[in-house]
Amino acid sequence: MVNLFVLVLFTVTVACGVIWLLERYVWKPARLKAALTLHEDLGDKVSVIAQQPVMVSMVCITFPIVLYVFLVRSFFFEIYKIPTESMLPTYKVGSSVLIDKLIYSVNEPLFHHMIIEREAPQRDEVAVFMLPDNPGINYIKRVVGVPGDRVTYKNKVLTVEPLTDGGVATYEVKIEEGKSDRINSFFIQEGMAKGEWLVPDGHFFVMGDNRDDSQDSRFWGFVPRDNFVGKVIADW
Repeated sequence: MVNLFVLVLFTVTVACGVIWLLERYVWKPARLKAALTLHEDLGDKVSVIAQQPVMVSMVCITFPIVLYVFLVRSFFFEIYKIPTESMLPTYKVGSSVLIDKLIYSVNEPLFHHMIIEREAPQRDEVAVFMLPDNPGINYIKRVVGVPGDRVTYKNKVLTVEPLTDGGVATYEVKIEEGKSDRINSFFIQEGMAKGEWLVPDGHFFVMGDNRDDSQDSRFWGFVPRDNFVGKVIADW
């Protein structure tokens, strides 16, 4: 599924580009040719005929800006606004974060097909990704489990048992003791007990820092490697 904003930006960029090309290689040469073939008595009217239409002029001025925004947003950086409380206390609702879109992979912008694979997401990184069941929606969560990790969440305690190293970094989370851990709604992986998951190859387990107010891998499963949009590198 294509993100609506990306589709609109792509359409505007292409439309402006087509008009820019037509003006440069078709319309402008045609106007100049017509002006030069007019009789000399027309005087100043020749320059009027050769003049660039106002709307075409505006599009030609706008096109480089639109193209720059499209390329930067598609391949390098994107600003993402935090829409919910799921990442409290790390990020407040309405905060803006800057995403590095080049760190994990290079993707074509419209359908997010991977062109070049780069670094894999790491534990404790905060990342933006396309929701597995609805790729048109982007989520922001923290990566807590990488391929091969055994993730357990019981009695509001997260345990990660990496197979490749001896420990897991800590970070601040929000837990409300009076709230249920909603274990009956947890995603159940085949062959695993409720509240336990073994992260498969090519997938990642993500959670919100606001443990009791986050829809994440506990409820809808793992995030495929290809779904990652980028890593959060700054906020304000």
